[in-house]
Amino acid sequence: MHNWVKSLFSPEVRERVAGPPSSGNGASSFHLWWDVPFGDRLNGVSVTLEIDRRPDLDRLVFFAIQVAFIKPGGGGAHLGLQHHPGYPERSAVNWGGYDPHGGLLEGSRSLLPSSQDDPNTRDFLWEAGVPYRLEITRVE
Repeated sequence: MHNWVKSLFSPEVRERVAGPPSSGNGASSFHLWWDVPFGDRLNGVSVTLEIDRRPDLDRLVFFAIQVAFIKPGGGGAHLGLQHHPGYPERSAVNWGGYDPHGGLLEGSRSLLPSSQDDPNTRDFLWEAGVPYRLEITRVE
């Protein structure tokens, strides 16, 4: 199981007050959580994301939603815009789906090019101040 999946259900809270992010890709995370009444089943989530200004950094910054579909069938996904130094104009879109055990799903092939030949991170010139609708839907 991937560490991020374990951390979703871990009672331990790790506070970082200084230094670079400890994630494998160096990205920093900030999470908002929604409590859903027990027994309610979500088939999807969506958000309108608007980034006021582009980061003035030479490292990865990821603006995304992440969803864990707990039951039935489990799994989940993430989707978002990236400020990424490895892509044209530091601009990319990234997504990925996860099986119930945290493994990465193969998914469908994108028509967008990828400067890094990454099936989940594609060249996408997003603009500051423009709203983007992000939606993740459960697929049975």
